[in-house]
Amino acid sequence: YAADHSRPVKVELNNLIVSAEGLKETTKGFCPANMAWRDVGPVQLKAGLNVLVLGLSAEFPSLRSIRFVPN
Repeated sequence: YAADHSRPVKVELNNLIVSAEGLKETTKGFCPANMAWRDVGPVQLKAGLNVLVLGLSAEFPSLRSIRFVPN
């Protein structure tokens, strides 16, 4: 993601809050050169359908992709 100012996002997975203020750090810009990976928190994916919800109260950061990394 990239953000020129703090744009916190509520991150939920399967109705559980992973982070109330994920992606709140600035990356000093919102262009592709400013994109950065950030850990939001550990999650448990279940077999079948998983629902990821990204919520916000104001502006949303520029988001290119999401990845899940196994432990």
